[in-house]
This record gives sequence, structure tokens and C-alpha cells, in this order.
Amino acid sequence: MCQSPSTCEAILTQMNDILDPESANVAESQQFGSGSDQERAALDKAYKLQSDLQKLLTSLEEQMVPAGFATPVPEEYGDLPQLRGGRAVVEFVLNKPNGAPFDVEGVNFDQAKMTMVIGEYYLLGLCVCMLCCIVLCCIVCMYIVPSNHLSTQRNATQQMDSLHQ
Repeated sequence: MCQSPSTCEAILTQMNDILDPESANVAESQQFGSGSDQERAALDKAYKLQSDLQKLLTSLEEQMVPAGFATPVPEEYGDLPQLRGGRAVVEFVLNKPNGAPFDVEGVNFDQAKMTMVIGEYYLLGLCVCMLCCIVLCCIVCMYIVPSNHLSTQRNATQQMDSLHQ
């Protein structure tokens, strides 16, 4: 059921090669005290291997889709934009209406950028995603805490910290 049996076999071999080290790292993490540096190091290794496994699984799943497969689109959505045979990258660039910068932890940015990668299966939901992103961006733009309030909040936090010392 793979487009290329040799590619699928190679992916499965790579996945099998990762399983034992991942299990060993998880087991190793359980030998150390909860919250210890050794536990964290072992779990970090296991999480890295898990991420590698997920990427390989995605590649394997892509190989299982028949060549030339097109997602059927219901008639009522036939007039909407359709992406065939790939992925689209949509970049949103946000500017505040008054030209004020975005203050993120004391660093000012002229623009806020958000990138979405959308596969053909999900393009029908793009309109909904775009609407959600626009609403989210409006909320961020309108309700983002002003810079002077952030510095006041930081000063208050620093004063509270000095009282507790």
C-alpha cells in the first residue's frame, strides 16, 4: 500500500532503530529522583527521539496516500478556493492602526507576523482559520498591555521580590 515499498521499508527500519533507545531513555529517567538534572537529561533525549519518530511516522503516512489522490470536495464547497497537490504557506502581517509598536517583553516590533502551513485537506477550513486568526490578532492589537504599564508591573514585581528577600 506504499507508493514506494523500499522507501516505506527504510522508514520502518529507522523507526525500529529509534524505539529501543527511546525506551531506554524513559527507563533511565525513572531511575533518578523526580525533578533531578539526570531525569531531565534522560527525558530530553527521549523527547528528541519521540519527535524524530513522529516525523518518520508522518513520512510513512504520506507514502501510504495513493499517487494522484485528490480529496473529494462536496458540491456546496465547490466554489471555494482549492489547493491541489501540496501545501500552502499563508503569512499574516499585522500592523497597529496607530503605528504603535508591539511590545513583547520590553522589545518593540513594528509588525507582528504569523505563518500557517496548510495542506490541501485543510484548505476548506482555511476561511474559518483566517477568521479565527483575524479575531485573535484584533484582540492582541486592542488589548495588548501598554508599554508603560508593563514597566510599572515589572517595577512592582521587583519591589515585591526585594521585600521577600
